[in-house]
Amino acid sequence: MTDRRGRTVVIKKVKRPAGVFTWKAHPLGEDEHGHWLFLGQGATWLGPHAAGRVSVDAVVLVSPGQPWVTWWVDDPADPGVELDVCLPPAPSEQGDRWSYVDLELDPVLHVRTGQVEVQDWDEFGESVDTGIMDRATADLALQTAQKLRHLLAGPAPEWLPLGWSRLARAAGRPAPGPDHYAP
Repeated sequence: MTDRRGRTVVIKKVKRPAGVFTWKAHPLGEDEHGHWLFLGQGATWLGPHAAGRVSVDAVVLVSPGQPWVTWWVDDPADPGVELDVCLPPAPSEQGDRWSYVDLELDPVLHVRTGQVEVQDWDEFGESVDTGIMDRATADLALQTAQKLRHLLAGPAPEWLPLGWSRLARAAGRPAPGPDHYAP
């Protein structure tokens, strides 16, 4: 997708050893929380062995310097907030790409039930066992996943409902009520 100035922002997620995954996104702006990007239904993605189109609307918050990237995924069956624990994301010099190395663990808030879980323990374990992830990086991933799990399970941080509002606005829908992002 492109913004009104014709820009496309690419999100580049490096999964070791699987390869690089990319999504084309529409920049929504930046604020004190970071850079907001919109992936509308139909946005393109590319992986090492496949390509396709995003099946639901999503908003991504890239917070420079933080070891996570936040995804609001408006899946009608299971809307949620998913945090990719990663090495801190970095922009390209041109500002048209955000790249990050995935550290496998993904704290997820399932909106309808309020359940918070950390996913992908098997991928994390495999990365540690095979030496793809060193001990210091594994410790960062574990500490970050635990911190984010507690954050999602507690009172909603300011940026949580903000992501749903940005998603609704970007998709051309009315902003959701508070029951959309809290059990």
